[in-house]
Amino acid sequence: MQPAMRLAIRPCSTAVLVLAGWFLMLPPERTDYAHRYDADAPLAQWSKYPVQNPTVYDTQAGCENDIKAQSATVLQLNASLAKMFEAARCVSTDDPALPQARFN
Repeated sequence: MQPAMRLAIRPCSTAVLVLAGWFLMLPPERTDYAHRYDADAPLAQWSKYPVQNPTVYDTQAGCENDIKAQSATVLQLNASLAKMFEAARCVSTDDPALPQARFN
């Protein structure tokens, strides 16, 4: 009689590294005032910056530094647009308030 064969099953642990980044988000323009921006609008209505090819920042600090730099640059060109950057915020790419479709 042969001894029972044992199969040793080792638990396999897989680590998943989720890398979250940061988007610089610009508020929508208010409909009741020209060049006024709605910082209280739902995040789903905000736009990533730049619109055509949004930057994904590695850190929130890097994103916030860019808001300051962009605000200063835009202020020299157009004071009303600078208000948009004053209301800008950095949002994590995994923030549940952002619809997934906005990242495609």
